[in-house]
Amino acid sequence: MGSIHYEYNAFHAANYAAFSPIAWCIFFSWVVFTSHLGYKNTLVNLLSWRGFRVTTKMSYAVYLTQFPIFFYQVGRVRSSLYYDFVITVLCDFNEYGVIFLASYLLTVLFETPYSNIKRLLFDKRREKQPAPKLHDKQSQLDSALNSSKSIIYSTDPIAKELKDR
Repeated sequence: MGSIHYEYNAFHAANYAAFSPIAWCIFFSWVVFTSHLGYKNTLVNLLSWRGFRVTTKMSYAVYLTQFPIFFYQVGRVRSSLYYDFVITVLCDFNEYGVIFLASYLLTVLFETPYSNIKRLLFDKRREKQPAPKLHDKQSQLDSALNSSKSIIYSTDPIAKELKDR
């Protein structure tokens, strides 16, 4: 396919379109399987880089925002333009910046707060502490009240005189 003399073949294109996603899935599942078994290599270290955490948190927001922004940019064009791959795809930083900004705002304003609420409500790993018994709570309140009275009496000379009477 990379040859300048390549002639398009529909059968080759259909096979590639049908089997390339499956091949990628098998490849990444093999990487996950081997890393789970403890075999670490350069590819696993690269894929577990801490810098990818930002992109994993924003990936759903990018998925939601890229197509509306792309279709807006396409709909804005009112005349025919010469298509150049380098200029159109690689150098369109304006569109990439808007997608990144919209994805960041969507993640910070909606996805992160709701995931925190979900984690607080439905996290099974939290330790459930039994509620204190009523008499224990009453004794705690009494001891706190008595200690605060003793602090007041020890610091205020007039209150100390009233206590002694």
